[in-house]
Amino acid sequence: MRIGSSTLGQNKTLNKSNIIKGIVPQTNKKFNPTLSDTFTILNAWDPISGTWSTDGNTISTSTSSSSYPILTSFDLKSQDITATMSLTSAGPGVVFWLQDPSNWWAAVTFYTQGSESYITGSFENCVPRGFCYGRDANGFPWGCESCSTGYNYGTRTRFNFYVRLLSSVNGTVSTITNLLLRSTCNATSSFSPATVSGDDNINGIELSTSGDIITVRGRDDSNNYYGSTISYTASTPNKGYKSGVIFTPGSNYQESSLVQDISIVGS
Repeated sequence: MRIGSSTLGQNKTLNKSNIIKGIVPQTNKKFNPTLSDTFTILNAWDPISGTWSTDGNTISTSTSSSSYPILTSFDLKSQDITATMSLTSAGPGVVFWLQDPSNWWAAVTFYTQGSESYITGSFENCVPRGFCYGRDANGFPWGCESCSTGYNYGTRTRFNFYVRLLSSVNGTVSTITNLLLRSTCNATSSFSPATVSGDDNINGIELSTSGDIITVRGRDDSNNYYGSTISYTASTPNKGYKSGVIFTPGSNYQESSLVQDISIVGS
């Protein structure tokens, strides 16, 4: 039985306490290996942990990212999947190989911001040598000063935008790897050039698994995929069959649980 009923509208919230109890597909076998959802309602979704809701177009959770809230599909059970997700912030991602709330893998977005020093300009700094090398053709002394180039420094904010691969084993969450997709600043100069923007320019992620091989890449605002990818081979991982949405600590910049849509194809 799926969650809810025809009365589960877009203003309802979903958690373990308000699921209608009933028969659900076995968790150790493949089942309906294709799913695509824009989250108009949530009656096909199982809140493994946390409280989730939809406004009819976007899902979110009121549960803190530090609790790693998870929402999985009732209908899709597959270990080899290709999943795409649309998002606009740090923290959300695709959870996969889920066994229970404490044992899972996930591909998520992660952003950082911090201060850095940069060169804003230059100047010539000259000091007397105490002697001169000689005189020029007009009789003027030359070589009387030692000159070098000096630099002016300022402070700017650096924004880094990553996709990352996480693994949870018995509730202990580990970062497997980070992939930097985009790096920007709030200021630039000819001496320290940078792309001036606070925009992440990431509107989605794609995850695929084949056997123990995991591939993750990010999608930009033009719906093109970045050239760099995460390609990781897990060593004898414990695998479940569930997959879906997770919200993780995405840093102190642009963290939000909002997810616009998801597509998961199992094989």
